[in-house]
Amino acid sequence: MALILANRSRHVSALRALFTRSNPALLVILALVTVVLALLIAVPPVRQALQLGSLTPLEWLIAIAAGLSSIAWFEAYRWIARRREPHTALARPLR
Repeated sequence: MALILANRSRHVSALRALFTRSNPALLVILALVTVVLALLIAVPPVRQALQLGSLTPLEWLIAIAAGLSSIAWFEAYRWIARRREPHTALARPLR
């Protein structure tokens, strides 16, 4: 889900894109994905039907760390890229 938010804009961070850009369809999709993931994780019959195992605390930690680090490096890359771009809004037009 974080990758969906991260890829919404090249210039705006994932959190800022979530809270500043109104998109009702996106909010519905994020809510549905959250519900489906919660069902897959929390409901044993659903896990068994899909032949999924439960995660140990260490596996949860690894999964969360991998997810956060994947978003963190991308946000850092975008921040550096924004710093390197010339500020065209401040530049005066040529006459």
